[in-house]
Amino acid sequence: MTTNADDSVPHLQTPPQVRVGVTTHPPESAKSDRQAFGSSAVWHFEIGEAHPLLGSDGERTVWSSSDEPDWRRDELDTVLDSIRVVEVSDAAISLFGLPMDREHLLTWPVANLWPEQSHAALADILRAVSIKGDDAQELRRIGTVGWLDAVSLTAQRSTQTGLHGIIVLTISGTVSAASALRELQSRQDRWRNMLSAMPIPIWQVDAVPAGKILDRLAENGVTDLPNYLAEHPALVDLAGEIVLVTQVNDAAVALLRASHPSQLIRSVEYLFAAAPGSHLRLLQAYCSGLPTYVEEIQVRDLVGHLQDVLFMVMFPGRGRRLESTILLMIDNTERIAAETKVRRVEADFAHAARISTLGELTASLAHEVKQPISAMLTNAETSLRWLAKDPPNLAKVAQLNQRIVSSAQHANDVINRIQDMARHRAPHRGPLNFNEVVVQAVSFVRHDTDEHDIRLRLDLAVGLPPVRGDRVQLQQVVVNLLVNSAQALKSVGDGRREIHVRTFVPEAGIGLCVQDTGPGIPEGDLGRVFEGFFSTKDDGLGIGLAICQSIVAAHGGTITASNAAAGGAIFDVVIPVTPADTAGGG
Repeated sequence: MTTNADDSVPHLQTPPQVRVGVTTHPPESAKSDRQAFGSSAVWHFEIGEAHPLLGSDGERTVWSSSDEPDWRRDELDTVLDSIRVVEVSDAAISLFGLPMDREHLLTWPVANLWPEQSHAALADILRAVSIKGDDAQELRRIGTVGWLDAVSLTAQRSTQTGLHGIIVLTISGTVSAASALRELQSRQDRWRNMLSAMPIPIWQVDAVPAGKILDRLAENGVTDLPNYLAEHPALVDLAGEIVLVTQVNDAAVALLRASHPSQLIRSVEYLFAAAPGSHLRLLQAYCSGLPTYVEEIQVRDLVGHLQDVLFMVMFPGRGRRLESTILLMIDNTERIAAETKVRRVEADFAHAARISTLGELTASLAHEVKQPISAMLTNAETSLRWLAKDPPNLAKVAQLNQRIVSSAQHANDVINRIQDMARHRAPHRGPLNFNEVVVQAVSFVRHDTDEHDIRLRLDLAVGLPPVRGDRVQLQQVVVNLLVNSAQALKSVGDGRREIHVRTFVPEAGIGLCVQDTGPGIPEGDLGRVFEGFFSTKDDGLGIGLAICQSIVAAHGGTITASNAAAGGAIFDVVIPVTPADTAGGG
């Protein structure tokens, strides 16, 4: 909640004393500075395990000297650890400064919930009730409990059905404005000290104004708030203006290179200025009921530099204490720089692997280029002969020239594919027809497989959905797997040499299977074939399959290796397809 300097504690602008859980009215002279509190501070205790410790079973096991034992610290701890809280009222949670998460609260030991200075009074009154009849009621008057002065504790067994063995404790007392102010100030100081000491940059914001607007929209019948926000960007801009930063810690000041926290105490607009769309997504997350929102964004510091951060928001829940919404940022600069270096090294290795593969496929590539050039030469010579006739056969020459153009285009396509494989460039992802990628990869190795009497069998799925990926990288995966199988088959003597390449449609993705009839992978090496620099060949670099795995993983997919029951290796690749990929075409 935002306040002015002169009303920083508006809930204390009440009569100087508040009566809590009162059943009788204060004297007339005190009515001017006391007020009845609307609900009682009530606890429900289950003391079944504490019976022998309290002496309610006839045996006094942790005290001995009198009917009102003088508790030792260890005795109190033992008793209170055995008492279970089964219910606690909202008034008690508020007055004792307890967390609002009731389910979590009820798992804590009583000693952690009850003020230490009145532990003995609590144990005394619970013991007194536990050793008396069901109708017995006990009253204790003590000095203070939490914020309260002149406290009365009233305890009796619960009369509700199903709550036998439960003791109900009601607390009443007075709280003065001075003591409340001291307690409030103490809590605020503890919170500020904790916030300041946190090494993570933290912003506390007052999101109440935006919450009220969203609640009003819901009350007026807007059922799809996330979509409504997307259609009304002016509302998102307004939220950025009216939601205010109320507190920041030292780490936040350092992250954004401010000279003083006051420079960051303003509208939250500056947090989203360098990350278009992030504020909308944050609001949509809140409207969808998510407890947290996390995104990697960039934020501009006060000297104009962009910072890469992991941005997190913890929502208090719809309609609950939005003035205490917490934002956190983790500086991602070094991590992203390290990831960039890793990606650069991976790209260098991938490029080196492609060059190495092209070197191994020199004969196939030369054949691929030589074929259309030979066809062009033949058609050109034939055209000259038809032109030399009298009269020249122009129709035949035109036909031959068209064949020359087609062969030239074929040669150009082959050279472009080779250049793409050889070029060192940043990945570019777009919608792809994966079957076309496979066919192009096969063309790289076709001459090599034909020369070694290896049959290449293609079985391409019809209706394969488009996938978003980098054409050259995915082509490199297929070529590497084909070359790997071809090299394995070269060592096979007489017998069937075959590589079966199959595409298929697994659930929500596209699949590729490359299977050969070679000797397979040694069982002891199956778990290592994708390791960098591991190779079963004496002259192998051991980076081909590692690069395949890296590329497939970068596309969100998986690659696995296994052996066929009849012999030979199987490599399966699965790459996920999203609705956006399908919509993109192929």
